[in-house]
Amino acid sequence: MLAVERLKFPSFGDDELAEIFEPLKALGSLAVAVSGGADSMALMLMLVAWRQLIGENAPELCVLSVDHGLRREAVEEVHLVAKISRQYGLTHKAFRWSGASFDGNTQANARNARYDLMCEWCAQQQISHLLVAHTLDDQAETILLRLARGSGVDGLAAMATSRTWNSTVIYRPLLRVERARLLQLVEDVKCPYVSDPSNHDLKYDRVRFRQALAVLEPLGVDAHGLVETAARLAHAREALDAMCVQAIGKTVEIFSAGYCILEPEQLEQYPYEIKRRVLGRLLRAIAGRPYSPPHSSLAQLLAWLQVSDKTTRTLGGCLLMVRHSKIWIMRETGRTAFAEISLHPGQSLVWDNRIRVSLSASAENSTVVKALGLDNYARIKPLLKSNLNYPSALAAGLPSFWHSDALCAVPHLNFYEENYVCQIGADFANSGQLTEV
Repeated sequence: MLAVERLKFPSFGDDELAEIFEPLKALGSLAVAVSGGADSMALMLMLVAWRQLIGENAPELCVLSVDHGLRREAVEEVHLVAKISRQYGLTHKAFRWSGASFDGNTQANARNARYDLMCEWCAQQQISHLLVAHTLDDQAETILLRLARGSGVDGLAAMATSRTWNSTVIYRPLLRVERARLLQLVEDVKCPYVSDPSNHDLKYDRVRFRQALAVLEPLGVDAHGLVETAARLAHAREALDAMCVQAIGKTVEIFSAGYCILEPEQLEQYPYEIKRRVLGRLLRAIAGRPYSPPHSSLAQLLAWLQVSDKTTRTLGGCLLMVRHSKIWIMRETGRTAFAEISLHPGQSLVWDNRIRVSLSASAENSTVVKALGLDNYARIKPLLKSNLNYPSALAAGLPSFWHSDALCAVPHLNFYEENYVCQIGADFANSGQLTEV
């Protein structure tokens, strides 16, 4: 750790810093997302001070920034973050997102793209946690937004302290800290920061709800009260999630190839809310998506389960197929594009947001991982030695490994070229989403 002057904050004592970051103390390394705004700059400085408190056993820290391309100033903001990071002896990694669009979902698209870029890098570097600077005020605004959209328990419980994005934990240590305190912190230490003009642009819902919260405060509806309500609803969500996990254990069989088999008759014994949660979790995990389909779509799917003569159905990036009175849920092929990634010797990555693939360090060549496809499955099917009776639609979405346009392996079909036996691995990375509260 580069020796820098001991950071002290008039508004945050050492005991509070230690309490905020205590859950992270045992980790070997962390990443923090810093945009250049006051909130994220404050989080970075707080982490610097906390690491100074711990000393030589403190987790390593890398600062990540994304040039989202939405404003010309974004490049300069990334440079500012890099400069401040270096002043405190921190490693800085910059990313560039080139997919900006202005279709009405600009902020959501940019947020998802930032998480994709940063979390993929964290996975490559074997950094398990990415810290972000969401505040108590962000939490309150989120609750109002979701209340207006008719959200249920999950939505009104608002943002959890942690959530998994692909295989990386996004951790929010400042959900109980007011935005004003973070602004005061950066000003106390005279740290430069940027002000994003979109934070004041009334065309965005969040900005309008931020102003509405100020109007509601004289009526007793303030950020602290909303966050306390969300905390109580979060406890209710935990209880429902625990029941959901129990139901999955009794009604679903999960396979390493990234699909599952549901017994609808067994599921029927549970209350509506548990059935909806089970289906939502299954679809989210199997499709490799960050969110479940909307409530209305899941309600229609539950009604479909009641129909005696079911036909094949798609929802949320998944294909649901009836076989022997059971429901096979698999990744949908054809409509949504599958990723292609390069895998180098010794690497372990998550492919298609759902399957962790690995290549032995002793492998002589890199491989490309992509979906097998129907044509290639038909070509190798006569050569398969296993007795796996996969539906063609499922086999087409399995990860396959290629080198120089030659198929090297399809692990879930037990198909390997001789040189790749025991060198390639593939396993369902999202199984924890189904079995953990």
